[in-house]
Amino acid sequence: MEIKPSQVFRAAVSIVPTIKPSEVKNILNTIDVDSIYNEIRSKYTYKIWDKRSPINGVPASRILGRGDFINADVVYLVYRDGVLVYVQPTNPFEAGHKPISKDEVDSIANKHIDMIAESEAFNIVVEKVIDKYFESLEEEG
Repeated sequence: MEIKPSQVFRAAVSIVPTIKPSEVKNILNTIDVDSIYNEIRSKYTYKIWDKRSPINGVPASRILGRGDFINADVVYLVYRDGVLVYVQPTNPFEAGHKPISKDEVDSIANKHIDMIAESEAFNIVVEKVIDKYFESLEEEG
């Protein structure tokens, strides 16, 4: 996973106005971003919903009556550490309510999970940069 120092700087400076771009870049070079991403990504799985089982206690018939589920060919469920976090009846990368076909569900679900994990990893990296910045200040003082 690639994270641009400028993206991290924009996020970090909103929390720590005194941090400099060069400090962010230097600290970012000490963080194993790929390990963070891989650890987070490994927490996510998906499965295809059978359209019969209830979801979080809600009967399938009630869920299927929602507008975005009516034309859904395939619905996938995204889990983080075994806990349901997304119910996806349409292609999240297409405008409107484009159904997901059986042929494309694996690539779409994995791309969706990749994006979720990237966002989560980014937030963790920003936190680590800020933490390391404050640690460096403590060492100086």
